[in-house]
Amino acid sequence: MDAENPVTTRPARKTLEAGDIVDGWQLKEKLHTGGMAHLWSVEPVPPGKPELGSELGPFIMKVPRIKGGEDPATIVGFEVE
Repeated sequence: MDAENPVTTRPARKTLEAGDIVDGWQLKEKLHTGGMAHLWSVEPVPPGKPELGSELGPFIMKVPRIKGGEDPATIVGFEVE
């Protein structure tokens, strides 16, 4: 990393883990794994006020198990589901 390009990268992972943040939601616990998706309990991470996240829930997020290069019908099937 240099001063002109302060971008850091982390090694790519193939799976999500508790504590990861996805689109402003922190993953807490994986509740279920189905044929097309994982269900996670999540908390919102309000910008600048992460302490408020636990006061707004509970919430569940459905995360697709779709990999790159899959048949477009799989993606449509997830959206319809």
